[in-house]
Amino acid sequence: MIALCLAIGLTACLLSFQLALDRHFIRAGRMPRAAMALAILSTAVYVSALVRLWMAGAPSTAFSAAAAVVMLGSFLLFHATRLGSPSRCLPVAFEDASPPRLVAEGPHRFIRHPFYTSYMLYWVAVALSAPYAVTVAGAAGIIVMYIVTAALEEHRLLNSPLGSEYREYQRRTGRFFPRPTALWKAMQ
Repeated sequence: MIALCLAIGLTACLLSFQLALDRHFIRAGRMPRAAMALAILSTAVYVSALVRLWMAGAPSTAFSAAAAVVMLGSFLLFHATRLGSPSRCLPVAFEDASPPRLVAEGPHRFIRHPFYTSYMLYWVAVALSAPYAVTVAGAAGIIVMYIVTAALEEHRLLNSPLGSEYREYQRRTGRFFPRPTALWKAMQ
């Protein structure tokens, strides 16, 4: 039963990410090749996790509970970011474009890449749900791809007309996790 719940949760998260892709992000034309490669790798790792859950069942109670908590965090952060940022303002990952304006609303007030953070949390949840070599290695590879993509996007933004505004934004926000000082100021 726990394995089924984990599989349903993993599927619901992944489907919600996919459904938001075309509705929330801008894309110049066809999906960039790197994005397609990430989609193929993501599908393979997701399927391997489902197969592992089906064949071996859920991992230990501690791993299952951790996976559920991280998965819920991923889902909530993704949708808070989606609802707290303007639609059709951010380019899809790997797109060679800068946004028309700096997005600093919702979770973007505290972290520069909340979408990527939610995706990375999802892949941590996948690895916790099916902790075996193929899934863990695949999830780690996907997380590295998001880290590299965020760095490339930041480089592009720093060299765009938004560069000076983005430098100031970098100073007050964390890349993937909030800076404690920003959270402290927000709570006061």
